[in-house]
Parts: sequence; structure tokens; C-alpha cells
Amino acid sequence: MTKPSRSRAAAYRILYEVLEKDAFSHIVLRDTLNQNPDMTRQERAFAGRLVHGTLNHLLELDWMLSRFSKMKIDKLKPAVRTVLRMSVYQILYMDSVPDRAVLNEAAALMDSKGLTGLKGYVNGVLRALLRGRDTVEWPDDSDFGHYASIRYSMPEWLAVKWEKELGRERTEAMLAAFLKPSQTVARCNLSLASREDILEMLAAEKVCAVADPYIPSAIRLVEYDRIDRLKCFQKGYIQIQDTGSILAGLAADPPKGGYCVDCCAAPGGKSLCAADLLGGSGFVDSRDLTADKTAMIKENIERTGFTNIGVREWDARIADPALKEKADVVIADLPCSGLGVIGRKPEIKYRITPGQLKELVSLQREILSAVWTYVKPGGRIVYSTCTVNRAENQDNVRWFLEQFPFKPVRQDGLLPEAMKECITPEGAVAMLPGQSDSDGFFIAVMERI
Repeated sequence: MTKPSRSRAAAYRILYEVLEKDAFSHIVLRDTLNQNPDMTRQERAFAGRLVHGTLNHLLELDWMLSRFSKMKIDKLKPAVRTVLRMSVYQILYMDSVPDRAVLNEAAALMDSKGLTGLKGYVNGVLRALLRGRDTVEWPDDSDFGHYASIRYSMPEWLAVKWEKELGRERTEAMLAAFLKPSQTVARCNLSLASREDILEMLAAEKVCAVADPYIPSAIRLVEYDRIDRLKCFQKGYIQIQDTGSILAGLAADPPKGGYCVDCCAAPGGKSLCAADLLGGSGFVDSRDLTADKTAMIKENIERTGFTNIGVREWDARIADPALKEKADVVIADLPCSGLGVIGRKPEIKYRITPGQLKELVSLQREILSAVWTYVKPGGRIVYSTCTVNRAENQDNVRWFLEQFPFKPVRQDGLLPEAMKECITPEGAVAMLPGQSDSDGFFIAVMERI
């Protein structure tokens, strides 16, 4: 009995946990790789690509399987379903993997799960797909929702929603961008080291990294293995954040000696950005709901060594009277649907519901109704999300300005010329994948009158 390769065994475990037990892919991937330290860099990279690709293309893979399997996908044993999905992804999208290797590894996985009796079925489906994949007729785009659900593996209701809000051309560009590999961006803590010195440190460790073309305090990691093993990360010189998250921190722009409250701070990237911008002066009051979340912030603070920042467990929905009109800046990067980071966490698109979107808007407004009281007259609140859902973004800002004594602050100067089309008519930042070279993100800054 042949054993499956370590990379495919790891990918199977991750996919099973995500698709059958509703785990989060980035957490299970991290934990699985940490539990297998003997895996080579190539094995980890293969497992990561296989997991991410299978999740990204899940609806397309199921649709393709339905053309060649007599049994419906949802009627299969979970283990069989997982093996088939990851096998079809390799056939369709991993040209470097020979077809025979896909078949052999699928059989080995079935053996390892005690399902030897179903190897024949799995082998038959995969062989039928290999013979007939070029004859499959794909849906045309006359029914955009159905077409997008197969072509881009996006649930129909989301594709239709975005087509109405953004138009077909921009929606399709965004859906295509979600399927492309995500870049790894890091913010440099410039009070600790210059970007040039950090790039030299990375080069010395044989890590391919380049200066970010848009943000002077950011870099892009092109080729690397494990972030936590890089000296510049261990020393706190860099913090992994996407472009939008970095820009939200920069938008806070706390005055020297100022007081900043980050009300939903974990894992702490924007808090650390504020502490870095303060240059050792002032104070950042970094808060989140649970001990697990505040532990993440503390870990990052310890790594960077910043002393002008403190951490506290606090429910952001409850106004803290001790902070009334105390803050120069409040960072409100609130819980959201995460629809802007589907490219990094593809399971989001299969789990979110219209009802959950409405609940999130209510939660966001509840938090905003509490934390605005922290802002002193003339101070600012930075509202941000990692979603492309207008109800959570532009609609929430409109509601906030109608309810509370604030005025919008245009952010034209925050973005480089190449990203100016991300500025909304009201002066907020609305970044869409496919339009900007980043995840989807929204930033609005409002000043208390």
C-alpha cells in the first residue's frame, strides 16, 4: 500500500477541516505546517497552492465533477469528496503534475483513509474527466450569475449583487483578481530601521523582496519560506499587512505626543503603525474583545519593542467613560464580511449570507455609536473595513455623518497617482481587486466638529 506524499496528505487534512468542519483555511494551514516542521520548502509551497487553488475554484471543480460522476457531490462521503476536489484542481490547474501522479496520489489518499473499496470509483471519475474535459461546454455569460458561479467560483447571489452595484466589467475584473495569487506586503517600522536596511537584511537571507511601488514604508516579499524565521521580522522591523491595512494606519496620522485609540485592534498592525508614526511619543490604547485577540497584539508589541502602546480587553460596543473626548485619533477597523480578502480566504465567499451582511452593518453602527465619543473636538476617526460591500462602507459613513457631529476629510493625498481612481466622490478610499493592486479595502476619515 503506497502512502500519499506529505504535501498532499497535509493538503487533504487542511481541505477536509475547512470544507467539512468549517475551519478557517489560514489557521489550519499555519497549524498543519507548524506541526510538520520536517516538510521541505517545496512541499509546503505545493500544499499551500493546492489548498488555496482548490478552495478558490471550488464551485468550478464541483461543476466539472458533476459532468463525470453519476453520484451528486453532496451525496459522496466527505473524504471521497475532498480527494476528488483536490485531484480535479491538479488536473485542471497544475500543469507540472503528471496525470498519472494525480491518479496514484488519489488512490494512496483513499487507502490512507480506509476507503480502499472506493478507489475504483474515484479512479473511474478522474479518468473519465481526463478523457472528456476538453469536450465540456461551459456556460455562456447571458445569465451572469450562473456564468460567474462556474467561471469564477463565486456564489450567484454575490455576483449578481456586485454586477448591480459596480457594473459587469468592474465586477468581472474583481472576480478574476480574486483568483490570482495574493502578494505578501509588509510595512516597515521606520522608527526601528529604514526600508533600505530591511531590504539589505532580506537579501542577505536570500529572500527576494522589493520596495512597494505605492507606499514608501512598505515592501513586497516575492520569494520566501517562513516569515517568522526572518531576522527582520523577529526584530520587529516589519509587520505583515496588505496595502489597504497599511494605508488605514497611515490615514490615522496621529500628532506627535497624541493619544490614539484602536478599538478593534487585533492582530495589532494599525496600532503598531500608529506607535511607529508617534516615534516613541504619545500613547496608543490598543483594544479588542477577547484574551486570544489581545494576546496576538501583545505578541507583536513584544516583538517590536514599542513602549508607547498598551493593550486592554474591551467590548467596543460599550463606550468607555474614561475615554470621553480623550483621543486625537480613533482607529475603527471594525468586524466586517471580509469580502475584500476573498483572494486570501476563499472560504468566506461560500459561507457569508445576505442575513449576515445585515447583521454586520448593525454591529458596525453599534460600535461607531460608542467609540465616536472618544474623539476630542478637532480629532478624527478612521473607519475602515476589508470588504467591498457598500452597505458596510459608503452607506455606513453616510449614516454616521447624519447621526454625529463629524465632517468628512478627503483622502486624496493618501494615495499615489496610480491609485487615484480609488478615491470616491466623497473623498473616501474604496479599493477593489482588479482596480487596485491589492485586496479590497475601504477607508474613510471623519473629523469631529
